[in-house]
Amino acid sequence: YVKSGSHFLHNSISILSDMILNTNFKKNEFHKEKKVVLEELSKAMDDSGPWSAELVDTLTFKKSSLGQLIGGYPKNVKNLKFADMVLLYENFYLPSNIAISIVSNKNFQQVVKYIENSYFIKNKWTESNFKIPKFFLPKKNIKNQEQINYLHCFKKRKQTYFTISFKTCDFNNKDQFILEIIGDLLAGNMSSRFFLNLREKNGLTYSCHTE
Repeated sequence: YVKSGSHFLHNSISILSDMILNTNFKKNEFHKEKKVVLEELSKAMDDSGPWSAELVDTLTFKKSSLGQLIGGYPKNVKNLKFADMVLLYENFYLPSNIAISIVSNKNFQQVVKYIENSYFIKNKWTESNFKIPKFFLPKKNIKNQEQINYLHCFKKRKQTYFTISFKTCDFNNKDQFILEIIGDLLAGNMSSRFFLNLREKNGLTYSCHTE
């Protein structure tokens, strides 16, 4: 994304379309970036609270794509090949698979004209309608859980981070709004049930939250 003055809108669209659709991949830059990602993963794994939340998803959505860590594990990043990245880029970074959102005082027809004159439309290749290759299709085999799944990650810390997760309704179910209210009642603020009982009354924890 880019934020600029409205008089730079045409340039902004042009530059972004060039960056996204005419990316110049270089192997040496790819290997440099892998080192940066490995450092970021190491930092994330050191932050025990969010890391606990990441790990519980691997249990809740076990054996499905939803159970995969977004950044992956260091060993996966180390094993990632340059050709893998190029394959993913060529299959997904296509004009027919791109959505564009613009907030501006320019009128709609003017914005459309800018886009039509950018690489988002005038790309250098011909493509068919976007279809996810089988190689990249997500695994959806989420099965009913028959017993408690648990995972313990030991670190030399003075604090313990404890996360509980369970499946509820899907994203399109109207009950999601009720769950948001329940989440606020449990741990949405300093007067919530968890905060009052776990911290104020018993001094068991510094922080607690639900999502």
